[in-house]
Amino acid sequence: MRPQVWNLEFISKSIGIWNLKNWNFNLCLHLNNSLLNKTVVL
Repeated sequence: MRPQVWNLEFISKSIGIWNLKNWNFNLCLHLNNSLLNKTVVL
């Protein structure tokens, strides 16, 4: 029973870390797009 609980915790932590990285990646893309749009407008 214990290993299964550990696996669930590990999976949830892995998903949390992946979501955090994905969010950072999306934020970087958004900032890059904003900068590109500003340079195009200028």
